[in-house]
Amino acid sequence: MRDAVPPSPDTTFEALSQGAPIVVLAPHPDDESLGCGALLAQAFATGTGARVVCLTDGSASHRGSRLYPPRRLAALRRLELEEAVARLGGGREQILWLGLKDAQTERSTKVQAVIRLLTRTCLGLGARSLFAPLATDPHGDHRTAAAIACEVAARAGMRHFGYPIWTRWQRPDFRETLAAWTEHQLPLGPHAARKRAAIDAHRSQLGPLIDDATEAFCLDPAFVEELSTGPELYYEIPR
Repeated sequence: MRDAVPPSPDTTFEALSQGAPIVVLAPHPDDESLGCGALLAQAFATGTGARVVCLTDGSASHRGSRLYPPRRLAALRRLELEEAVARLGGGREQILWLGLKDAQTERSTKVQAVIRLLTRTCLGLGARSLFAPLATDPHGDHRTAAAIACEVAARAGMRHFGYPIWTRWQRPDFRETLAAWTEHQLPLGPHAARKRAAIDAHRSQLGPLIDDATEAFCLDPAFVEELSTGPELYYEIPR
């Protein structure tokens, strides 16, 4: 049963942002919209401000494509993320690209440099809350992003919230798994349409735009529907 542990009461954007700009760390272009689209839309709409930090170049989602080899795919996914952020109400200046190789972050020698850069970014913005995937997500880049966020939050003295992507979808008992952490539910409210539009901007991940790959990734429509309509979930990670 998916809700073995009862969900927590709704929270507010103000409680999560603490009235300061927020920073959302996404392992790949699309995680920011799937996990935090309504949060970002509200940050842009209220003028609170936000920075979307993309860890990887997204170049490994369609292996073996001749039409979209890694460099061209990375360029496409960059454009998709820029469009998604625009649909959420932001602009290119709100995006920080880190450019690590997709699906290779666990072996990257650049992680410490990323931690230093992201710490400076958070301190420079005056951000008080950092949002990143949960370490329970079964993808190496998500685990790397979670580990980076833990270190940055500690260095910058920020609150750290983990958002579940694959944990939420693949584990029916996910609330039992995450029961040790405080859950915050953010209703989509008037930002549901913006969130869905932002997810739809990631066309390469939704359907047959790239049809010649030997290994192609495609988001399950039911997964997209769940994250497009249900409340956003954030788990506070203690420092």
